[in-house]
Amino acid sequence: MKIFKLSKNKSDYDIEELTAHLSNIRKFLLSNKIALEVSKEFGHDKDMLLGIPISFSNELDVSAKTTDGEMTLSTELIEEGYEIMLRYVVHELVHVFQHMENKEKRDLYPNHDYLDRPDELQAFQYQIEFDESARGEKSVIEYIEELLDYHDIPGEDKVDKAVELMDNI
Repeated sequence: MKIFKLSKNKSDYDIEELTAHLSNIRKFLLSNKIALEVSKEFGHDKDMLLGIPISFSNELDVSAKTTDGEMTLSTELIEEGYEIMLRYVVHELVHVFQHMENKEKRDLYPNHDYLDRPDELQAFQYQIEFDESARGEKSVIEYIEELLDYHDIPGEDKVDKAVELMDNI
């Protein structure tokens, strides 16, 4: 299992600092109500959260990504702050469990736009639920607006998509 994927001259983070962040993420997973809820929804107990492969990379073109059940976080998230990093951890946690359920077929929705994919909607709903509990409703609304702008959701569709993303809150 890889822990760090760092290119020379691209990272200001040493191994001890990244290891400390990973330790804090593990503590979060074992104690956060929403992370535990995700685990339970997929039929796992909290001990399963200790075995999830998590790494940092400064070579990602996105903030976070899950491949074959392994969660990778961009080192840029460290600069964003702990709560923002954990927002992405919750989202990717959902994908880790989705990958475990669907080992044979990773791309279950090849003909769906990103924010219309059921697997992404499920991950965003948990991510938004975490964000509301950690940072409040105003932050959630701002985040959803940024998300919809980033994914070029047309103005007339934004309200419907925002309601769909907030469905479980």
